[in-house]
Amino acid sequence: MGSWTPVYDQALSVSLDGGTRFVANFRYSIKEGHPLQDGASAFEHVHPRIQKAVDLFDSNCGATMIGFVQHGTGSLKSHKIQCFYAT
Repeated sequence: MGSWTPVYDQALSVSLDGGTRFVANFRYSIKEGHPLQDGASAFEHVHPRIQKAVDLFDSNCGATMIGFVQHGTGSLKSHKIQCFYAT
């Protein structure tokens, strides 16, 4: 038993009653013509207020990037952490 929370189209957080927590960003791809396709220096000309993220990336909310599993409660330093991904 537990709960889950999407964070817009960017991330997923799942908390189980036993204290285990899963957190990961959703998978995304860079759209054709994005400045990063041609190198990071081209990104300098993109102003965040002019070009919205929705214009630059395609979200895939059916899969995640590599995230982490936190076992138990408390700080990240006080217990074991593992990596995971979801589809």
